[in-house]
Amino acid sequence: MSTGDQQLPARDQPDAAHTDEERCLIMRTPPATSARSLRGRFQKSDSRMAYAETPATNGSAVLVSIPSATSTTICRCRRRENGASCSQSPSDHRRRKRSAPDSDSSSDEDDDLRFYEYSTFHGVRDLFHSKSSLMSSLWLFTLIAAVLCSVYGCAAIIMEYVQRPVVVSYIQESVNKLSLPDVVVCPFNRFNHSFLEEHNVSAGLAQYLELSFPSPVPHSFQKHLYLETIKNIDRFEYELEQLLARMGNITYTEFIHRASLHCSAFFDETQFPICDNLTEIMTSAGKCFRIPGADQEGDGFGYGIRVVIRLPHRLFNPGVNQLLNDGIAVKLAERNRGIDHDLTFIPSGVHAIMPLYATRYDFMNDPPRYMCNHDADQTYSRIWCFEICLTKEAEDTCNCSLAASAVPRKPLLCTTKQFFHCFLAVVFSANHSKLVDSCKRQCRPPCSFWQYDKSVSYARFPAPEARFFVANDSEWEQLTHTIILEVFYTSLDYTVIKHMVSMTANSFVAQIGGQVSLWIGGSIISVFQLLIYILRYCCVCTERRIRKGKRIEYQSKDKANNRSKIVKYQQPPNVVYDEADCARNSFVNTASKDSQSANK
Repeated sequence: MSTGDQQLPARDQPDAAHTDEERCLIMRTPPATSARSLRGRFQKSDSRMAYAETPATNGSAVLVSIPSATSTTICRCRRRENGASCSQSPSDHRRRKRSAPDSDSSSDEDDDLRFYEYSTFHGVRDLFHSKSSLMSSLWLFTLIAAVLCSVYGCAAIIMEYVQRPVVVSYIQESVNKLSLPDVVVCPFNRFNHSFLEEHNVSAGLAQYLELSFPSPVPHSFQKHLYLETIKNIDRFEYELEQLLARMGNITYTEFIHRASLHCSAFFDETQFPICDNLTEIMTSAGKCFRIPGADQEGDGFGYGIRVVIRLPHRLFNPGVNQLLNDGIAVKLAERNRGIDHDLTFIPSGVHAIMPLYATRYDFMNDPPRYMCNHDADQTYSRIWCFEICLTKEAEDTCNCSLAASAVPRKPLLCTTKQFFHCFLAVVFSANHSKLVDSCKRQCRPPCSFWQYDKSVSYARFPAPEARFFVANDSEWEQLTHTIILEVFYTSLDYTVIKHMVSMTANSFVAQIGGQVSLWIGGSIISVFQLLIYILRYCCVCTERRIRKGKRIEYQSKDKANNRSKIVKYQQPPNVVYDEADCARNSFVNTASKDSQSANK
């Protein structure tokens, strides 16, 4: 042994507590190198051992191990044709990977998980690379403020998207022609008085017939006759049956059709056959006439509909539950749609003008803010729907429909006795309030409809000087009960009020991305990257805790053998060992050296 070599004490010899990798180091070394120079070439290792090559005389190989506080450096024996050489340890391999950020780690443990090195979020790298506490504080404050602003902006957009999904837009449209609505004219009369007299209908029976039309008693002076008629309802029912039998056993439905006034009694057809185009409908006021609208092609007065209505008061039969007005009720209805609650009174003996302005509504079914019937057909009417819903059960029970029903479901109409004793009893039963609420939910307004804003003005007709043109008093009296009605648009434009989606899905994503990009410079890839790093970090932390527990358990078993070992042994030239040979030769050479020292 040369003088430069120092024999390590026996306490540094490898023992059985170490693994094969910890005991094994086979290499070729140049001539003498002292243990001091050997220890100077060590690198930091873990709490167990650190290994490094050391030269010795005669090509010997030295196994050196010292305690350290960091990672383990292990040189493994590898088979080579010309001898053994030391390969780099896994800890050195990990250090090389940290120095090359572009390399792809083979495991989560090899990745340093430093998100700030790879993140596209602005300011993260500046925060971790700041060299002074002032700059670190400044960047930290800036990042926190930017994140808060981004969160606030995104939350405001989400709240707006959830709470206000629909906005209302107002659009002014102008066209070359505009369709006028249908005009519904309702005289305040139900029966032809002359027809009743012709068939010997008594005054009491006539009022009994009037009560088959559901309508409240409007005036107090009519109540006495109303109560008297109800008191004798059975007698009048018998008289009605006798009347129908005398007329050829006709039904009550056929009787009402014959006893009511027809279109020709109200409209003059000498110039235009208006009755061929209009439709007769029944209401609580009696028979009404629906006049179809026309297309107006010019602005203002003179381009609309002109209707002349004559009121034959001598044929009117006063009703105990009828409005006693001298005039007509006018309703406007969208084409091919049912009538609504629109109602205008026009007195007789006037020339009335009704200028209109149209508004089209195109809404979206957006419950609970606004609910409408999106699938309604062109003939849908909310009033008709409500009427059918409210009276369906009563019609099925009593097997008859109301005389004032716009859309009767049964072929027979209810008499007054059936109406009071059966129909009303079913409609106003114990569950009446629930039925009304159910019908309101079922009969929603249509999502698309037209509304007509009107203003009515009129002048007395005829003027006194018009008596000069009239031949006799009968014609003059007829003129004084005439109504001239003109309906027209003031201009050929209308307003469209419609629901629109306040924010589409693409706009929502774009606005969220704009807020994130504006304040923190992120994107959807940045968010995915952050989530991936968080997940990987959690996995690595869990794995490290597991390894740490195993390491503590291992160190507790090897607590007595935790000191550094240096073993020197001779290696025959050109001999190749594997790791098992390394461990075996290490003990053999150590025992041989101890024996030689004892002999000396």
